[in-house]
Amino acid sequence: WTLKDSVTAVAFLPVAPSQLSACTGGVAYVLAAGLENGDVLLLASAPSPVAPDTVENVSWQTEPLFVMDQRDSHAAAVRKLAWSVSSTAEGGNLQIDLASGSSDHSVRIFAFNFSVHKKS
Repeated sequence: WTLKDSVTAVAFLPVAPSQLSACTGGVAYVLAAGLENGDVLLLASAPSPVAPDTVENVSWQTEPLFVMDQRDSHAAAVRKLAWSVSSTAEGGNLQIDLASGSSDHSVRIFAFNFSVHKKS
């Protein structure tokens, strides 16, 4: 996959990789990216399953996790992104909000729920 617009804002999800991995089945990090065209997308990233011989040789696989619907996009470039981990709700769901601010003077807040899959 490739991006058609420049990235103008980024924010890593402030959740421990071990906790997020339990929610997403192996994803170590989630990165929010704000684009020049007003879109926001989430990228999931995890180390390659191949064991490297040194830390410097770690290969990362990054894939889109969520792409904002065009109707929810900002009208101008996204300038700021901020995460807020609300809580772990009943059933172990991780509730997370993402705020985005744009050059069009608008702010949007997106709510995400990650289900925690407990190991048996």
